[in-house]
Amino acid sequence: MLKKTYIYIISFLLIGFSFNSSAEKRVAFIIGNSEYISDGYNYLSQPINDAEAVDKALKSFGFETILVKNATHNQMIDSLLKFTTILEGADAAVFYYSGHGNSINHQEYIVPANTKFRSVALESQFLSLESIQREMIKRSKLSIIFYDACRNNPNAEISIISQTKGFIDTYKRQNNIMVCYATKQGETAVAGTSTLSPFTEILLDNIYKKEDFKTLWHNHIVSDSRLKQRPQNTGGYSNTFYFNRPSSFETNESLVNTFSIENLNIEQLEKLAEKGDSRAYIPASEFYLKNAFGFQDYEKAYSYALKAWNSNIEIENAREIFKKLESLGFFYIYRYNNPINK
Repeated sequence: MLKKTYIYIISFLLIGFSFNSSAEKRVAFIIGNSEYISDGYNYLSQPINDAEAVDKALKSFGFETILVKNATHNQMIDSLLKFTTILEGADAAVFYYSGHGNSINHQEYIVPANTKFRSVALESQFLSLESIQREMIKRSKLSIIFYDACRNNPNAEISIISQTKGFIDTYKRQNNIMVCYATKQGETAVAGTSTLSPFTEILLDNIYKKEDFKTLWHNHIVSDSRLKQRPQNTGGYSNTFYFNRPSSFETNESLVNTFSIENLNIEQLEKLAEKGDSRAYIPASEFYLKNAFGFQDYEKAYSYALKAWNSNIEIENAREIFKKLESLGFFYIYRYNNPINK
């Protein structure tokens, strides 16, 4: 009775963890600007594709998204206001921008589609990345920003007087925000020849992996040989964050190991078997033998039993499975070798 109660408690913990993970509030604000009315900013073919691809990916990860394309300054401001509403109480928030950018006084500015190029200060036309960062820090437990744009100032006569240096220094020391730039300060972001920008393409290649994002960023994204520029990040976070969240089983293997393996479902058994846990071989084989609907199921039953046999684990149980498969004609029909006849 005590053992059964213990199993129920552990199962409840696993189910509870899964529920809490899926209930996490995730929000994102995505901008892609390709078409500009000013001669000072040329047409970009990739940002709309970039934004749509990022939007699709984040939605698949459980994010509520706000997507704007070829946004004017007013549309950006309106969308930012909507974003601040859904930001409140978020567990994780993402801002993504692809398009033209300007770096002025070491601060990044998003260039709206309706910017009119003039050799004057452009506070009323640009949208500062800092204004978005400020809202995210105030309202979300964790914030990640992707800025896929140039970080130079090709028009040196353009200047913006800013009084926000204190805030910039503060957010760089924050433990709950990570800002990821496609290129380093003062440099341009290379467009490449794909339908997506190189930075966004590499980003999307990696965030589907079930790894902490910091690990993906430092070990895979910034070192990818396809990048002709030098990505950079500021800030960070102390815990782990997965875009593609592992299941409760994958993140609670220490709990799984504390109770009888017979109580795991087939998905959990196969994950253990894939990692070479020999305890899962026979139960997985028995499951497929019992619930077989065709060749693939019998083949899996054979494969797991063979792993147990070759590992010298539960030899008698493996032998019984091979005998059952033999009685069903598996070895004769599908021309597999029966290990017990060797």
